[in-house]
Amino acid sequence: MVVPGSSPGDGVSRSRPATPPAERNRDVDARRGTIVRVRHDDGDRVRTIAATVTVADSILARARGLMLRDPDAFEGAMAFPFGGVGRRGIHTALVRFPIDIVWTTDDEVDRVTTLSPWRVGFGRADTVYEFHAGTAEGIETGDRVWIEK
Repeated sequence: MVVPGSSPGDGVSRSRPATPPAERNRDVDARRGTIVRVRHDDGDRVRTIAATVTVADSILARARGLMLRDPDAFEGAMAFPFGGVGRRGIHTALVRFPIDIVWTTDDEVDRVTTLSPWRVGFGRADTVYEFHAGTAEGIETGDRVWIEK
């Protein structure tokens, strides 16, 4: 891994990220100066349910998801935008803590569930969100959940 601020050829590398654990899970757009968060609208009020978001926008990031992450170091949410609606499967193999899963289509919640480690869940969605278990409490089918920049 190349250290931020260095060039690939300058010989500076680390086996672990140089940033502290709390910063490693910051949203991908934070590097560009944009604040990203996950918002929830239940029809009566709009609230922030995650102040930081990790967007899994590559095949590798989607495959890894939350596997082997330290539950104390993971903050906020992980979002999986798929670019189209389809049946999506989420697994918690090698995920060391229970997670809430929210499946959305065009920002509308289709399904909410909690998965313990080593379980699989399916839903129809164009975007799937993962949170620490309990974070999605109060989110119901038909509510709106989206990433706000």
